[in-house]
Amino acid sequence: MESGGVFTSFNYDALKNPITQRIIINALASKNCKKILPQSQAAKNNLMECIDCTKFKDKIEVLYLAMRPCKRKKIKHRNKFIISFIGKEFYPKGGQDILKAYEILSKKYKNLELRFKSDIPKEYQNLLLPGLKFIKEHFPREKLFEIMYLESDVFVLPTHSDNYGVVFLEAMSAGLPVIGTKSFTVPELIEDGKNGFLIDTPYSWEKYFVKRNELDRKRFAEDIKKEHPEIIKQIVEKISLLIENPKLKEKMGKESRKIIETGRLSIKERNKHLLRIYQEALKK
Repeated sequence: MESGGVFTSFNYDALKNPITQRIIINALASKNCKKILPQSQAAKNNLMECIDCTKFKDKIEVLYLAMRPCKRKKIKHRNKFIISFIGKEFYPKGGQDILKAYEILSKKYKNLELRFKSDIPKEYQNLLLPGLKFIKEHFPREKLFEIMYLESDVFVLPTHSDNYGVVFLEAMSAGLPVIGTKSFTVPELIEDGKNGFLIDTPYSWEKYFVKRNELDRKRFAEDIKKEHPEIIKQIVEKISLLIENPKLKEKMGKESRKIIETGRLSIKERNKHLLRIYQEALKK
């Protein structure tokens, strides 16, 4: 489960209804419900904030999504540093902030390239920056990995809206350092200073939606459409570190790959936990 909101299709107002709460609680407390598996600690915390879990808290166990490591080798480009961004929704994923950060970086460094795959608002469609490539085509998964990950040097997603962020796992599986915001599950995927960098943000979605009202949700839509100088500054600083320290970039990329191959986000680790969960459930 992604969060407590899954039971009402992420309608957090509906979760406030006492009847809805009672239906959910009775179902989860039932003897037929053996385990409740949030996909992150953030999702677990969100569940426990939204619903009274007193009757079934012992059933709740975090089970991370996992991914197989990419089998293809990275493609190295001489004298070029490639940044990649993938986010279907432009503003919720921080599209304007990475574009502004790239504008600043492109004035400081030569031979930079930003591969930007997203829905692009009209006001940004004619943006001209050296090395900026808007990727509009839809590719098969293998081709997408090649263009957006295997040919890149770093993956950046200053998101405000992700429940998890599977694209981070994809980038890590290809051996990339990753840069993301301290939003919901992202800090559980990125070990700051180890396989990438975390960026401070006050705009994470759960701060606006959980146990809030319609006005907070409207404020979220307004806040994420702004440029955020404090976020832009951090993106510039972190990418600059990787541009100027190739060994650090390689080290972080290897650490990302290791987390996917043998670490807590590996298929092997996930399956080990899942097997135990099924075995325990069968005994009850």
